[in-house]
Amino acid sequence: MATANILVTRPQPHGAALANYLRQQGHQVTCFPLLAISENPAICELSSALTAPPDIIIAISDAAVTFSHQYLHQQGLNWPSQAQYLAVGQRTAATWYQLAGVSALHPAHSDSENLLALPQLNPVSNARVLILKGNGGRPLIEACLTARGAEVTCVECYLRQSVTLEPAISFAKWQDNEINSVIITSGEMLTSLMSQVPSEYLEWMQRLTLIVASQRIKAIASSAGFNNIWVADGASHQALSHCIKQSLQ
Repeated sequence: MATANILVTRPQPHGAALANYLRQQGHQVTCFPLLAISENPAICELSSALTAPPDIIIAISDAAVTFSHQYLHQQGLNWPSQAQYLAVGQRTAATWYQLAGVSALHPAHSDSENLLALPQLNPVSNARVLILKGNGGRPLIEACLTARGAEVTCVECYLRQSVTLEPAISFAKWQDNEINSVIITSGEMLTSLMSQVPSEYLEWMQRLTLIVASQRIKAIASSAGFNNIWVADGASHQALSHCIKQSLQ
């Protein structure tokens, strides 16, 4: 079986878990998270957001669920029992159930567009919707639900911060290690990476095989000069591994 030499850029702990999974498939893996995730002080807004229980609670990621659940536990609060819970993907829904016993619906394909296509979000006129998310990020869900007539509140539960590379060391090491594939699961990761590529390594970087989690990230990668881009069917370990296998054929 053909194998790849892969750079995994996901934040921890997901980066390490993905790296271990890919090593079990026989690939060589270097793990370097491009984003660091931590609790956002703004999570204190969650208490007031739950004062009048929302009709719908949406989690954008498993990190949003994890930090929100930790905060509620610390405050002696519970998740509202009457709300409809929606998650952007299967992993986020699974985290909610494991931590709190919350059953959340999720789309088959993990992205904002497919979440918005769920029948539970159309119509939502006059519904109170709480979105749990990280700092920044895409405003698509909030904008679309507001346009549909929902009363939307967002709580930024966690912070995503770019990790600063040591270009003279990191890129030289990756090249020496014969990295030939890079996994990118968000546009923010790709932007962070490309903003730090030294000019002498840019052409080498652009020749690498890029494994991305959506067509939207592919468009960003194309604009950044990548040509060999493969789009996985989501960001799960299995989907990314299958995409790598296809890229090697």
